[in-house]
Amino acid sequence: AGAINVEPALNPEGTQLAFSSERGGRPMIYVMNVDGSNPKRLTTTGVYNSSPSWSPDGKKLAISLSKDGNTQIYVINADGSGLQRLTRGNTIDTEPQYSPDGRYIYFTSDRGGNPQIYRMSAEGEQVEGAKRITFKQGFVTSPRISPDGKYLAYIANIGGAFRLYILNLATGDSQALTDGSSDESPSFAANGRYVLYSTK
Repeated sequence: AGAINVEPALNPEGTQLAFSSERGGRPMIYVMNVDGSNPKRLTTTGVYNSSPSWSPDGKKLAISLSKDGNTQIYVINADGSGLQRLTRGNTIDTEPQYSPDGRYIYFTSDRGGNPQIYRMSAEGEQVEGAKRITFKQGFVTSPRISPDGKYLAYIANIGGAFRLYILNLATGDSQALTDGSSDESPSFAANGRYVLYSTK
């Protein structure tokens, strides 16, 4: 209460919620039961902790953490142990999302200039270097992977309009799903047939 709490992420079992909260002063990652009980702070370092994403087995979370200057992708065990840095760039890497099979992490990075979506091994860039996934638009954020791993939903800035797009990962074809100008926060429904999003 009295603090900003954002970016909720439900674990695969539907029993716990991870989120970023300023209840301790600076934004940190917390986990609590879905009924609001037993909140626990997972991260204790860094200026800004955000974007928690559960691994498919529910044992780990990928997070964005500004621990060593610029924001990078880290992984942490669900009990708060084993913090490990996954990206090694000098730019901003954020918004991690696990692939459904747990092999990869998709994330937003401005390493190429403007923000785009990249993919790396879930073990980090040192295991398999980051590969750029989006090319059709000049400014792309908010990656979300469909439950079957075949599609990527994201937000693209088109002439100042933020619009929901979907990308076929096999063919590279992308298309706008709306004609909006203020779309944000995409999320796939559990059956993969619908994309939920916020807009004005």
